[in-house]
Parts: sequence; C-alpha cells; structure tokens
Amino acid sequence: MAVPRADAGQRLAGGDGGYTVKVEDDAPRAATYTVHGPSLCLTRGSRVSVIGVRLVGVRGGARVTDFTVMDRHVSVGLVKKRIDRLRPLEDGTRQVRRRCDADEGTADLFVEVTRPAGSAVAGGSAIGIAYRDGDRIRHVRKRIGVFVCADLEERRCREA
Repeated sequence: MAVPRADAGQRLAGGDGGYTVKVEDDAPRAATYTVHGPSLCLTRGSRVSVIGVRLVGVRGGARVTDFTVMDRHVSVGLVKKRIDRLRPLEDGTRQVRRRCDADEGTADLFVEVTRPAGSAVAGGSAIGIAYRDGDRIRHVRKRIGVFVCADLEERRCREA
C-alpha cells in the first residue's frame, strides 16, 4: 500500500530527516533493531494517535514489527533491542500530544525493523506514518532510511 502525500489538513509535523541509518549484522538468522525515528509534534489540536508505521522503498524483505512514541527524549539511536522491552522503561505510547509552537519539545517515534534470515541488505528508504486525527486517517512520509546489512562495505549496502 502506497503512502499518499499528506493532505492540507495535516496536523502531525516534526523532523523530516533526510538521513539514513545503517547497521552491520552478519548473522544468518533474522535480526531485529529499534531505530530512533523522527521527532513528532502537532501544528494544531491537542492529540493524534499513530496507528501504523511502515517502510517505504522496501528492500530485502525488511518490515516494521512494532513502534512506539515517547514524550521525552531517549538517547537510543539504533539498538538491538525489541520495543516491547524498551516501551515499559520509558512510558511509550502511540499518542502525540506536544505542540510544535510550544516550549515543551517534541515526541520521538521509535520503530522496530526486522531483517529476514538470509537477506544481505534489508531496509527501506523512508518511513510512512498513518495517524488518526479525530475521525480522519491521515498519512505522512518522513525521509529517514533504515538498513540492516550483512556487510556495510558491500556495494548494495553503500548504495542503499
């Protein structure tokens, strides 16, 4: 399912990224990593619910297996830890309540990405976010690539 361009009524904003996170994992079995995705905030209103996160431009069968939103900054980067272990430690939720124009900072999206066994390069070039805004479902795309590679120097990983 393609993530449509955000419509004019969009309320969810924040860092657009423009970067790619890569990690090396040469294990032949599946590998799961949690990546610190974009910061999120609201342009208006008081709350939206993030209802889905997916990779865009998927390679190697990678998939999003979980996600959470945290209201305070957590320095995680990219870790080999499942979100179900991270979420209780930091009061993770799927709600964004912080306003972009307030002095309260932003919420941070964390995305769990799984590379299937046997895939040398797996990931996606962007993150698509679906969220509920009242009774409407809206979509936004953030330019943050995530790749798990068996060898970071391998050409397919360098070009990802």
